[in-house]
Amino acid sequence: MFINFADCIFAKAAETDVSDFVSLIDKRIEWMEQNGIKQWNLFGYKQRYSFAYFKREADLGHMYVLRDNDSRIIAGAVLLESDLRWQQNDPQKPSLYVHNFASLLSVKGAGKELLRRIEFLALQKKKICVRLDVIISNDKLNSWYDDMGYYLIGTIVEGEYHGYLREKSLNG
Repeated sequence: MFINFADCIFAKAAETDVSDFVSLIDKRIEWMEQNGIKQWNLFGYKQRYSFAYFKREADLGHMYVLRDNDSRIIAGAVLLESDLRWQQNDPQKPSLYVHNFASLLSVKGAGKELLRRIEFLALQKKKICVRLDVIISNDKLNSWYDDMGYYLIGTIVEGEYHGYLREKSLNG
């Protein structure tokens, strides 16, 4: 499906958006299962990131969504200004941390556009980096983040989850 991203709106999610965003995540998990991708369908993702979690993050103003011109959520993420998983919460390197990043499969480029909007928001918030983590075993996604300028700077292990810590510098 073609979307003119110039017509899309990037904004904080409302409480009424939580169900649609959780549905988007559920569709991604189903797609991962069908494609043999071991990521959100492992490690108790739905228990850790329950509807209540997303509702709380929306209420706190941490959830952002990208809407098409029909007001349909085509992508979204939880954005935090600190993250305990990163030992580098360095005040000299203020960062925006991306979690629960998801986009509609039927909208090519929605993920790329969401990252572009997140990076712009980070600059508005006087951040110099955008940071995220991605499971080590997903080579295709890791390659995509490489192409998007998110460079490997470390690793994280949380129980059975083994991820790469990735960072994009926004200061050129």
